[in-house]
Amino acid sequence: MEKLVEIKNFFLNNKLITLLFIFSTLFFIYQHYSIFSWDFASYSLNAKYLFGSGNYFEWLRAPLLPVLIGIFTFGVFPYFVGEVLAIIFISSIFLISIIRFTEIFKLDKTLFYILILNPFLLLSGLIDGTELLSLSFLLFFLSYLFSNQELKSGFSFALACLSRYACLPYMLLIFLYKNIRKNIVPILLFFLIIVLTLAPWFLFNYLNTGHCLTSIGNSQALNIKYRDYLFQQPSIFHFLLVGNFLIPFFIFGLTKVKFDRKNIAILLIFIITTISYLLTPYKVPRYLFNLILPFAYFSYFGIEKIKNAKLIFSLLTISIIAISVIFSLNTSFISTQFYEINISRNCMVASNQWVPLNYIGYTSEPSPRKEEVNDYINEGYKVVIYYDWEPDYSTNMSFLKSYPVIKKTGSYIILGNTSRCKDIYKVDRTYLERLNSSTFNIYNYSTETNPCKSLDLGKICEYFKFL
Repeated sequence: MEKLVEIKNFFLNNKLITLLFIFSTLFFIYQHYSIFSWDFASYSLNAKYLFGSGNYFEWLRAPLLPVLIGIFTFGVFPYFVGEVLAIIFISSIFLISIIRFTEIFKLDKTLFYILILNPFLLLSGLIDGTELLSLSFLLFFLSYLFSNQELKSGFSFALACLSRYACLPYMLLIFLYKNIRKNIVPILLFFLIIVLTLAPWFLFNYLNTGHCLTSIGNSQALNIKYRDYLFQQPSIFHFLLVGNFLIPFFIFGLTKVKFDRKNIAILLIFIITTISYLLTPYKVPRYLFNLILPFAYFSYFGIEKIKNAKLIFSLLTISIIAISVIFSLNTSFISTQFYEINISRNCMVASNQWVPLNYIGYTSEPSPRKEEVNDYINEGYKVVIYYDWEPDYSTNMSFLKSYPVIKKTGSYIILGNTSRCKDIYKVDRTYLERLNSSTFNIYNYSTETNPCKSLDLGKICEYFKFL
């Protein structure tokens, strides 16, 4: 009861924060239900699988968001309720992390919260599910690191990694720990708590696949190792998109700060995030999401002296939310209705839109490669191909019509043998296993399926067979 009174008093005494928290949280929920997100749907499907009611699972996804969604169904509610409650929880955790961070870094919490709620965070923070969650725990990690609470710091860092594996390189910030040479015990405790926090997920990987690193290894394989054919040059536009109106204030703020350990830590986040983005073959703006922190942090020092800065920038934030809602009301986004195919749900499907189909109740494998289409049809799969998506043959009508057509619309074509039906099964093979199966069937050679070896960890894989 005392805690509830404290929370109530906080919101009453911090009206701007309260207003922005309510507006941003409602916007995140509205955005979630107005725009269908492939990634968020995948996390929700993983939640169903982990909690025993789903047929589809992606091993390459980090586990924290699915666990939250599953917990928030309370075992009785539909999963869309769990999704909404998870969004509210993440928005709340983000606010708490801001309060904690500004206390340790001695910033005005209202102004910093206003600045970090910039357009890119609002539009990208929760659309795909995990960006805002991982940033929240990264803020906790920094806060506890610089208040010498190594156990909480290690726990927060582990949770950031369980939100997004891209957070792993930020472990380098531990070397900014005060008097690191004289404090070897706290550093060991930091790493110990990380291992203990990650252990249940590693154990789940091992018990179900025989390898502890299945999830991390498959994530790296899909996003980096086997994405080289999609290599893109870095784009300055991506940086401008993330920094947006904060960029001039960010540059000015950099000239005003003294580079002590805290400021160096924030600068290192900028550097590590940028390097990670540059090393990723397929580049999208959200891979720079964590740049929001250094952009907001250094902009703070370029803005704090501006008269009525809190009011000006809070009005700007609310205007951005309003404009985004108005824009979405007048824009036609793809919804789950687009993927309805009206065929039996008792037969396996294979589709280039397999995640949306799984999300609406059609158990589906990824679409077969061109050379495998005939085999899939003969096995009894219903091959559902939506036009103008990968694979390349989705636009080759002469190729598609060379197989028996069950149904053809302006959006998709369904191929299959009506007298055959592949029984429903759990779709939970790893990415590396699917890749190996296809390359062996088509080219008669195998690719690596061991996640440890796929990570190029060399002799470590030989010494620790469970990896």
